[in-house]
Amino acid sequence: MAMSTHMQDSGLEESFRWYGPQDGVTLRDIRQTGATAVMSSLHDIAYGEVWSRLAIQHHKVPVVLGRASVRPVSHVHGDA
Repeated sequence: MAMSTHMQDSGLEESFRWYGPQDGVTLRDIRQTGATAVMSSLHDIAYGEVWSRLAIQHHKVPVVLGRASVRPVSHVHGDA
């Protein structure tokens, strides 16, 4: 888990890197730190494969339900 700070219009926002449901650190753990955003990626999709909109939405749902906002993801390829 890696902590990061992003600039927002209203100031700084703390975020953490989350590697998805298989991550040993849960979204609840991240929320307990006071972080309000999660940076993530679709690690289960091979490099170079196109990410579908459905896969992205499926990955975002637990983050949003965990009351965190989703920040930039890594390696978006294709027209997803």
